[in-house]
Amino acid sequence: MQSILESFGINGYVLLVQTINFIVVLLILKFLLYKPLKKAITQRQQVVQTTVDLKEKLHARELQLKKQEQEILNKARKQAHQIITQTQKQAQIKSQEIITKAKKKKQALIERFELDLQNQKKALKKQVEQKAIELALSALHNVISKNKQLKESVTRQIIESINKSIDS
Repeated sequence: MQSILESFGINGYVLLVQTINFIVVLLILKFLLYKPLKKAITQRQQVVQTTVDLKEKLHARELQLKKQEQEILNKARKQAHQIITQTQKQAQIKSQEIITKAKKKKQALIERFELDLQNQKKALKKQVEQKAIELALSALHNVISKNKQLKESVTRQIIESINKSIDS
């Protein structure tokens, strides 16, 4: 085997030393460079993975908050709609109450006006009756003053008539 190596110009001793040197360099690189490099890469992967996990958690939280926000907005809209509906109903009830009160006041005014009108009508009727009586008495007085017997008869009838109207 040595002759084969020599035919290619390779010295066996140098090859052995070069192989040992290579193995030593490999071991040095493994312990001094490869392990710290592997550790740094692992740490970097962990940081990246932690960042990705955190991003996913934040995204999930963002979605959850958006959902909660939408629920709150929907609830607020529903409450606002209920408040508006309730306020409209209350306003309608209040307007009906106002209309009812106005109608009652109107009816009371009409009734009072009619009562006043009836009272005025009665008073006017009494005045007309009194005037008629006065005129009748005056006319009667003129006629009776000419006839004494007729005067006594009419006076009795008038007194009876007045007594009847006072009694009623």
